[in-house]
Amino acid sequence: MLTRFADDVVSHWSRFSAEVVSLSLLYQESQQQLAKRLGRAQPTINRRLVAARWPLIRDYLEYMQKALGGVSA
Repeated sequence: MLTRFADDVVSHWSRFSAEVVSLSLLYQESQQQLAKRLGRAQPTINRRLVAARWPLIRDYLEYMQKALGGVSA
């Protein structure tokens, strides 16, 4: 059930939201740092993360990592 929810959310991401989420996972930087990396304004990064429903997906990933016993990808 949870995986279907996450799949539904992720499958509707724009390429811009996917890019920001990907970099957020890869570098674990602040929105301001991601904005610098991408040559964008911080509010733009925030909008893309909100559109991606990033807080929910981040919580899902943390939950699944704990549920699977700390297995990393």
